[in-house]
Amino acid sequence: MSTIISSNQSLAYRALNLWSTPYASRFRFPAWLADEWDEILQNFGSTSIIYHSSNNLPEVHSMAVFREPTNIAMDRKGSRKTLDQFYKSVLFETDGLFDMLFPDGKLSDDETRNEAMLSYYKGNVSNECADNEGSSNTCSASTTFRANLEGAYRFTTKDHRMPQIAAYAKTPMRYTLQNTTYINDDGVHVLSLVGSGFDALQQPDYQYFFDKQTQDIRIDRQQEFFRERQIAFAIALQCASDHRLDRIEFVAVGAGAFAVLLPRDRVLQNIMKAWESDEVQAFKKRLQDETEREIKLAFRTQPPYSHNNGLGPGIPSFYEESKWTGEGHGKDWRDAVNRTLFINAWDPWSLVGNGNDMDYSVDGMYGRQSALSLLSSQDDTFHKSNLGTPPLAPPSTIQPWATHHPEDTEEVKRRRAPRKSPTLQLKELCNACKLPVSGTKAELCRRLLSNDFASGYGEHPVSYLKHFCKEKLLVQSGNKYDLILRLCLHEHGGEAKRAATETIVDDDGKQVEVLTKRKTTVSPKMMYSRVEKKMNAGTGQKYQSHWGSKSH
Repeated sequence: MSTIISSNQSLAYRALNLWSTPYASRFRFPAWLADEWDEILQNFGSTSIIYHSSNNLPEVHSMAVFREPTNIAMDRKGSRKTLDQFYKSVLFETDGLFDMLFPDGKLSDDETRNEAMLSYYKGNVSNECADNEGSSNTCSASTTFRANLEGAYRFTTKDHRMPQIAAYAKTPMRYTLQNTTYINDDGVHVLSLVGSGFDALQQPDYQYFFDKQTQDIRIDRQQEFFRERQIAFAIALQCASDHRLDRIEFVAVGAGAFAVLLPRDRVLQNIMKAWESDEVQAFKKRLQDETEREIKLAFRTQPPYSHNNGLGPGIPSFYEESKWTGEGHGKDWRDAVNRTLFINAWDPWSLVGNGNDMDYSVDGMYGRQSALSLLSSQDDTFHKSNLGTPPLAPPSTIQPWATHHPEDTEEVKRRRAPRKSPTLQLKELCNACKLPVSGTKAELCRRLLSNDFASGYGEHPVSYLKHFCKEKLLVQSGNKYDLILRLCLHEHGGEAKRAATETIVDDDGKQVEVLTKRKTTVSPKMMYSRVEKKMNAGTGQKYQSHWGSKSH
């Protein structure tokens, strides 16, 4: 995307306005990125690289260029309404730009797929189209240019997957908390890796990999799925080596909301096995031998999987020292940041950042705090990372997550055991959010993920959820499900369990409702009586009883 707009800052504002309606505008990237685009492009534009492992380079280019502003669980949030206008007037009607991005004039090396993609994106754009501001184009019958475009990932089918790409860029960062703005203009190394989408039935990855009979990855494609995780590590290692970085802050890409329709920990287990595989470790050793620099990996295997939990909600560790970045890996936290490659969990459809302010994932955090929305899709530098083609791990090594953990304490087992069936819990959440409660588990998950309120709270740890309940004067006990259900009921007018409250008069003389203190304030008389008893303790006579010696 940044290659398309690099020649003119005004086009950065046009990209910002792709989210054209009041509803869609809530999901756009930060305005400061468009305001400072000339300077950002000058300082950081040359750092952008697209990593891939495909032999079909035109499709790699297509995946980097044709991206949607926002796509959350296949919901575009109204953001593609003007995408066709943008591509038509900028990509296809700017002299030489399309030829520069696609030198061979092809969007795919496959002839049939290339014709379909050219017809979909390019069509006949020489005819006049009437531009309606804020709406899709109204074109004459002879024009094949299509309204409401989708990203290139739409050409993934049940028999073909579009290439896996990753976008690296060094980016400035901004974050404001309680009127304090944290700024890093030196730049942070970020690699955006794409996960496989299993958060909606319409996802191409779901259609390609999922077996409806077993409710799991198709047996004949388990090796390919595992291989994708290996490639992700190979790209991360290659990127760190290329930029002489010796630490990778890895996140479990695709193991969170993206994996909701898969068995528990299926993606996480594949990621862990991929990192430990002989192929990845041999690739890592080869890079380390070439650069004489050891590469360390920080990898969380328990939620929250991301590193954006520094000072407070959403503030990542590149603003202040954190135990994940600063411990023993640099002279100080700034040195550690300069030597660290941070991994972002990207989406195969959208710009980096996806829903930005309205996206509570790690990708949304990068979108609202960095310049990656425009920097990461620059299309003039490509690097193919080749893991080689050794034998893949056999499917038998990828087993379902064990239901019994011998090392677990009784307390851990008690907390893990669900009190209700997952489907019943999903139905209760849907009911609390005023959503339909009929359908399969997958359909219930899809409804909840498309609900801004429910999906937003789902990303927060229990400690934050308890804080939200406290602010709303709700009971703070229970597990994560109980807390989210309570918040959803409160938001949508249901009967949420409220905490005990009392009415007091504040400093302004207004009556306000506050939580009732569980322990009453001790009166001065009671305090005196207690102190007096302590002072006189032990002065009474002792007597012997069958219970032992007593003093009065």
